[in-house]
Amino acid sequence: MNRELETGKFRNYLSETEKNTKVRRYLDYPKFFSLINTNSLYFARPTEFDDPLDSLLPKFHGVNNSSGYILLNQQFAKQNAKLYLNSIISKVNETYGQNPTRDQLFIVFQHFLIPLALNGCFIDSTDLIKEIMDSIWEIIDSYIANERELSISILAKLILDVGSRSMVNTQEMNKKRALVNCWHMDNESELMWHKYSNNAGIAIETTANQLESLDFKKYIENNCTCIISKVEYINLEEKHKIANEKSMGEKTEYKNLNNYYFEKSKCFSAENELRLVILESTENILLDYKKNKKFPEKGELVKINTPIEKFIEKIIISPNSPDYYKDTLYETLINLKKPELAGKINVSDIQSEQENILKL
Repeated sequence: MNRELETGKFRNYLSETEKNTKVRRYLDYPKFFSLINTNSLYFARPTEFDDPLDSLLPKFHGVNNSSGYILLNQQFAKQNAKLYLNSIISKVNETYGQNPTRDQLFIVFQHFLIPLALNGCFIDSTDLIKEIMDSIWEIIDSYIANERELSISILAKLILDVGSRSMVNTQEMNKKRALVNCWHMDNESELMWHKYSNNAGIAIETTANQLESLDFKKYIENNCTCIISKVEYINLEEKHKIANEKSMGEKTEYKNLNNYYFEKSKCFSAENELRLVILESTENILLDYKKNKKFPEKGELVKINTPIEKFIEKIIISPNSPDYYKDTLYETLINLKKPELAGKINVSDIQSEQENILKL
């Protein structure tokens, strides 16, 4: 599925049938009471997830201000090094004639190569200046010695080295530009109870179309893209390998960048996940970075525009909870003046099935 990059939009990629599907969010009790007290859902940054591959771009998938998204590898770097060297030498000859001095060569080379190396770079430029200067002198000396291929190799190494380090920070940026909220689309799952509610929490149930009632307005007005879609479970290693081997991103790759937030390894397929993702535009992130603003570390609460009593259709008690949890939760909700929610408390289907079979 292609999830478009167009910013300032809300996109729901569920089919009409899927929009009416029951979805569940498994919570511990502090998160549940935060939900009902704030009428908000917590959207986490992918950096907060246990899975380090979640929302991760391929290693050499990066951002370039002038030409959009690119992928770097050695072949791409060498091809561009040849073009850059020819362009720079032409400028040298135009400015200083056929026999420039070493210092004159340096003036032209640094004028072209420093901005080139730092363009779209997400790492501290002061750490790179000395390295770039040293490389420029090496390129000049090999060029003076008529070792053109060596000049190209040194320049290609510089492009690849700086680009690669920038890509690592681009991966970090791509994770931190997103806010993610996750739901389970299948029947109750013992795995999900264990993983997300510490075996003694609750699950809230609603329908997928209710998730459109979240307050995405301020994000859309700030040029963010808001997406609801299912997660696809794929051979993630193979996808990253193919992406890293490509020499340059094509338009199809450019349009598919949002997919990385909705693709996970097949080993997570039991989660059968539905996601809401809010993506800050790359342009905004670049502007913030240039203003020395740090990437955000934590997520945000997003308001639900409908009353929580309408949003939540069921409150399901974990099958692993002691019997008194249900009564305690009921009394707590009554004391909080939320009787409608108290009336939606249900025993887990897993527990109900167990009890029914044991009575036979």
